[in-house]
Amino acid sequence: MMASQQGVIHLPSKAKNSALLSDENKLPFADNSLDRVILLHALEFTNPAHPMLRDIWRVLDGGGKLMVIAPNRRGFGPD
Repeated sequence: MMASQQGVIHLPSKAKNSALLSDENKLPFADNSLDRVILLHALEFTNPAHPMLRDIWRVLDGGGKLMVIAPNRRGFGPD
């Protein structure tokens, strides 16, 4: 799923995939319908993040898991 303001990114038609554009604060999924959500480089572009996270919790089932992937300002090194 891609944020609606991002626009369309066409994926290879021969690969198994699904893509849709959506408002990240109003996910087009039923309550408690997903067991996993991977949030890939979305948190840093959503302000405020609370409405998006609240809607993710809405669609996750009782034992659902959220994986957040976001940049680390400090990078990989000890500096």
